Amino acid sequence: MRHSNNKRPPILGMLLILLGLLAAIYFAKDLIFPKPSKQTVKDVYPNETTTSMVNIPKTNAETAPEQKVINTTPSSTITAPRDRLSQVHGVGNEPELVSLPSKYTSKNEQIHKDVYDPLMAMIAAAQKDGVSLSVVSAYRSYKRQKQIWENKWGSASDDDSKKALSIVKWSSFPGMSRHHWGTEVDFNSVALNYWQSAQGIATHQWLVNNAPSFGFCQVYGPNREKGYSEEPWHWSHIPTADRYFGQIQHPEILQIALNQPVKGAQAVRSLGTAMDYVTTINHCAL
Repeated sequence: MRHSNNKRPPILGMLLILLGLLAAIYFAKDLIFPKPSKQTVKDVYPNETTTSMVNIPKTNAETAPEQKVINTTPSSTITAPRDRLSQVHGVGNEPELVSLPSKYTSKNEQIHKDVYDPLMAMIAAAQKDGVSLSVVSAYRSYKRQKQIWENKWGSASDDDSKKALSIVKWSSFPGMSRHHWGTEVDFNSVALNYWQSAQGIATHQWLVNNAPSFGFCQVYGPNREKGYSEEPWHWSHIPTADRYFGQIQHPEILQIALNQPVKGAQAVRSLGTAMDYVTTINHCAL
């Protein structure tokens, strides 16, 4: 009895059919799934820079790089002015000012409103200890500081740099004075011979011992290698003054002040040491 053969396609034929199907799929994929274009940003936007078009920050917190904040204003968040002198601190501070009682000053002196109460409290405390404190100078406008400076400057000299150095030992260039802030007080006298007298020495010692408890500090004290000469009469209310101190250190503000039409401005600029007079101060433990 003969066995009949099943009519199954040979194995070789099946392999050829399979290979054909795979080849068809391979060549058809570009039609079904087209390749992405190789155009660049500049091909699509020829007038744009690559950075401006594709530098998009990621919002995923896990992939975002750590950001660093650069503080360009030392010890302050006050923004530096860009152009007008009226934007320099101390110019236009009038709304922050209050007048001092006439019994404590021989002139119509004004002080920053936040300095008034601690100043009155300190003067009262001094009186209880038998020490008399009177205010000979407090807030000083830009206009007044300019008058003081230009009166001292006078006319041109053979050596303007030497003259500028002589004046800045005791007087600030307009725009750079702490008195512009309304936070500074000159007590009793600005003459050194008073502070070298028995009364002046006693008064100064009382201030050294007690003024810090009211927030005041002798910023132009001893042991400074740069800046203004020692001023035993000049006391600053630090909690309020620090609001302005960072601003005056900003190079832009310094340039605004130094580039005004003031006698001797060129000589002061040429010294290159204006910032030393601003920043070289004594610090008190309040």
